[in-house]
Amino acid sequence: MFWAVGFGYFGLLSFYADASEKGFRDTLCGTSGCSNGEFFLSVTWLFGVIFLIYILPIVIIIYLVRTRRRKKQK
Repeated sequence: MFWAVGFGYFGLLSFYADASEKGFRDTLCGTSGCSNGEFFLSVTWLFGVIFLIYILPIVIIIYLVRTRRRKKQK
């Protein structure tokens, strides 16, 4: 899991660096370009991956810690 999060973090950092250099649409679509629909799907995919890799695990960990603390207090 450590490797997956590390590669995900540096991949996201690399994406941000490319997007700031070339532009967001050019980074997502590549040199051949894409239609508005493909761009929308690419953005949706990107945000979904970010949510699954970074946000959802944090929410799950917070939920599990809170439920364990409630069980110990009873």
